[in-house]
Amino acid sequence: MSDSDKDENDEFDVEDIYTPLEVAKEEIWRRWNDKELRKKVEKFLDNSIPEVMLNSPRAILARHIASPNNEFIKYLDLAKKIDLKPICLEYLDDKFRSENQDKYFLGKMFFCDGVGKKNGKRLQAEKVIDFNSSEGRRLIDIETLWGDNFVKFHHDLFRGIFNEYEKSIIDESLWIKKNGGGPKFFYEKFFSLFICYGVLFENYLENKNEKEFTNNLVIPTFKKVYEIFGLKPLVVKIYPPKNENDLFWRHYPKEVENNLNNMKCKKDSIKLEVKESGKYGKGVFAGEDIKMGQVINILEGEIISLEECSRRIFAGKLNPDDPLQVDNELYIILETFPRTFNHSCDPSAGLRKKNELFALRDIKSGEEITYDYSVTVDPSIPAELWTMECKCESKHCRKVLGNILTIPSKRLDRYKELGALQDYMKEALKKKTHKNAMEKVIKIKDKNNVFQSNNKH
Repeated sequence: MSDSDKDENDEFDVEDIYTPLEVAKEEIWRRWNDKELRKKVEKFLDNSIPEVMLNSPRAILARHIASPNNEFIKYLDLAKKIDLKPICLEYLDDKFRSENQDKYFLGKMFFCDGVGKKNGKRLQAEKVIDFNSSEGRRLIDIETLWGDNFVKFHHDLFRGIFNEYEKSIIDESLWIKKNGGGPKFFYEKFFSLFICYGVLFENYLENKNEKEFTNNLVIPTFKKVYEIFGLKPLVVKIYPPKNENDLFWRHYPKEVENNLNNMKCKKDSIKLEVKESGKYGKGVFAGEDIKMGQVINILEGEIISLEECSRRIFAGKLNPDDPLQVDNELYIILETFPRTFNHSCDPSAGLRKKNELFALRDIKSGEEITYDYSVTVDPSIPAELWTMECKCESKHCRKVLGNILTIPSKRLDRYKELGALQDYMKEALKKKTHKNAMEKVIKIKDKNNVFQSNNKH
């Protein structure tokens, strides 16, 4: 509905808020060039206009923290189409509340990792803050699980992907505070900015989480501003109505996940030492104290298919210990350094995601870093194909290693609690009923017809 079609006595609904992109593209410049209109808005705002909007109209996205999720990418595309410089206004003095979906998805990030068997999205989640300790704290005061400032962390995610937009992120906490501090106080002046100083890109939702805010605050305030100026604030939808409740917009592209992993590895880069273990050749030892949950190493190497992996093993060109399974039919042939991490039935480290080694507990400097090899062996791999004699000499030593189902139930449950399972393994275990297959492993091993590891860990 256009400005001229709307009568002051008509009822507004949420769809009346929006202006089509092409209309807003022309209308914003007509209004900007109307000096009398700008004076009227300036007077109403008591000259309280964000500095970044004073010299030219802007394409505005207002978020608690600017973060390069799918919504932000879509917004940048729309800003380009409307030919206005994109500016993201932040509210960093706001407090973290996990029941707020926007804030929740800043604290726990989701990445699309392909398509599942039923054509649904396969998601990879990454928790970046401790929700309990962050609840009720100012966003600017929160730290990530690895010690970075929460806000700086999200801004750093832009690097290498959206470098040119880093300077387009403005904290307007002072403006918000000056104009009342809460949405019910500042929203009237906020909407007034979009009479002639910019175009707001936003979707006001009417789902169960946002309905009260939209109906009780947004719509009445929008109508009031319209009545004051006789013009609608220029608000353009970011995504279409049929998709506006899709959580896809709060998820992140793969490039951002790569940035995240690189940032964590750099931050969590710890001193590791390779030296004699005293039990089974060389091992990897902590060169400094390591905190529980800290990333220790990304186990890297050549990525090959299941078919190629099998071909190399049966041709005698590949030690069966070297491949690390990371998906149903994908393996990594570990490089020399990651192959040096030894096994223990009572390990200090575990694997998560595809190949991220992390501390299961606090590890003291000088302590050997080990993980449970069996936790990486698919439950479909029979003892005829792989077993390993174990001499870790821990209190819980299993003597012989097999696939993940040979791990005692209590210990496997503990790994699950700690998040020490690779993503593909979580799916693999859903298809299996856990049982202790140790007896079968030992019997087959004794027959000497096992494709057995040469190592004794």
